[in-house]
Amino acid sequence: MYQGALISLCDLYVPRAIYALWIFGVAFLDYCLS
Repeated sequence: MYQGALISLCDLYVPRAIYALWIFGVAFLDYCLS
């Protein structure tokens, strides 16, 4: 049960972290190129 909860937690937060990093990278590049 604990492992399943851990997996669901990873499924919840990992995509959000990747998405946030991607947005940050795009914003940073936009700032550098402007």
